[in-house]
Amino acid sequence: MKLEEIDGSDAATQRVKALKDEAKRAKERAAQVKARADTAVATLAAQRAMKLATVVRQSATVPPTA
Repeated sequence: MKLEEIDGSDAATQRVKALKDEAKRAKERAAQVKARADTAVATLAAQRAMKLATVVRQSATVPPTA
C-alpha cells in the first residue's frame, strides 16, 4: 500500500474534506445572519410598538373636533 492509501490524503479525499469544511463555515455564517435578522425583527417590532403608543397617547390627549 502507498502512504496516500493509508492516511487518506489523496486528492479526492482532500476535496471532500474541503467541501465539508466549506459547508461548516457556510452553516456558521447562516447562523450569524439569522441572529442578525432576529435582532432586526425585534428592533423593528419595538419601534413599531413605540410609534403606536405615541399615536395612542396623542389621540387620547387631543380633544375630538365636532
